[in-house]
Amino acid sequence: MAEVNQPSLPEEVPWPDKTRQWWRSLPDTPGAESWSASDWEFLMTTALVHADVWGNQNFDRLPELRVREEEMGITPSARRKLGIGSAQAPVEEKPDTPLEAIAEERRKMLHVTHSSRKTGT
Repeated sequence: MAEVNQPSLPEEVPWPDKTRQWWRSLPDTPGAESWSASDWEFLMTTALVHADVWGNQNFDRLPELRVREEEMGITPSARRKLGIGSAQAPVEEKPDTPLEAIAEERRKMLHVTHSSRKTGT
């Protein structure tokens, strides 16, 4: 495994044990060896969100935490979507809500329409 240049969590923040454990686990994430300093800064902010969830039981922040973890490929589902850490192709997940299904259909329609204009069909 390649070397990961993970910074330490700032000591002036009272990090919950669960957040410290989460932070220690990050270098084991497939692709972590390619994370840049700015990626680690993004993860430092993500650690603050994680700490708010675990230390303050602010469960309203869970959606933001999930999005941030997916952005970095930390969760198994995010890695499957990105095709990281597995020989399998990315899996297209079904939308969670009817509104998301409609939005996905619109995106597909716009893509087809845009592609058709380029090719003249």
